[in-house]
Amino acid sequence: MTDKSQYLDALIEVDKKYSKEVDLSNKPIFELLVITSFIKALEINLIINKEAFQENSFLFLSNLRGTCEELITLKFLHDKFDETDRNTLLDKISQLQLENDILKQFDFLQKYRPFQPTIPPINQAENPQIKINEILSRNGISTKNKLPPTEQMARTIGFSEFYEFMYRACSSFVHFKPGILLRTVWYDNQNVGNISISNFNRYYWDFSSFYGVYQFLVLYKEFKSIIDINNILTSEIDILKESFKSRHFPEVITFEELNITRPKTKWTVVNLFLKNQLFE
Repeated sequence: MTDKSQYLDALIEVDKKYSKEVDLSNKPIFELLVITSFIKALEINLIINKEAFQENSFLFLSNLRGTCEELITLKFLHDKFDETDRNTLLDKISQLQLENDILKQFDFLQKYRPFQPTIPPINQAENPQIKINEILSRNGISTKNKLPPTEQMARTIGFSEFYEFMYRACSSFVHFKPGILLRTVWYDNQNVGNISISNFNRYYWDFSSFYGVYQFLVLYKEFKSIIDINNILTSEIDILKESFKSRHFPEVITFEELNITRPKTKWTVVNLFLKNQLFE
């Protein structure tokens, strides 16, 4: 691996070709969120792949979880609801989240910074929870006031394996996990350890670079009809997909960290001739 990511040139070309200007006058909220998620994933991948093995690569990992959750949720909304219901549902969920965020912010600042001006709690004329529950119930979803858990949505849309590996892997970096914290300790000898998030920077960069682009491509595959209606990105997307054929998939738990000798195989050569099933 050189100091330049193998994905960078193709990502730069996507960024050059893809306009970030959107006509909001006739764009449904669902389509807008799909495009927003795509552009966000693109920009994050450009930052990750700007330079290989960046010292603070650990900081990229939390963004992978965000993209993963967006992908699962957007596909669930697309597959489970008709156009009217999913756009109304998103509108009402946004209203409810705004209402709750303002309330929690108000409560916190009133307690810890009472003299700071803040937006007071709002009472909407129509409780958005009523419409949310109506749409969910009409579509056979029993959870109240919100969409089902991410795992349940993934199972419904046929993304169980994606969730079990990708979502859990990404989540392990943002939740309390002793093993992740202990990775910051690098032992020079049995008694002295240096603690820094940069100690695993090569691993974290490789993980973020690979799976960041992977999720970006899955997002494109699932919503190509919304993201790229004129097929202007086809060649760059093909380059990115082809690059995965010869890549070693970064593991969540590695042989090396368990002090196990990595098996020597000819996987790189063999895999070049295998059907790439990631994006079929």
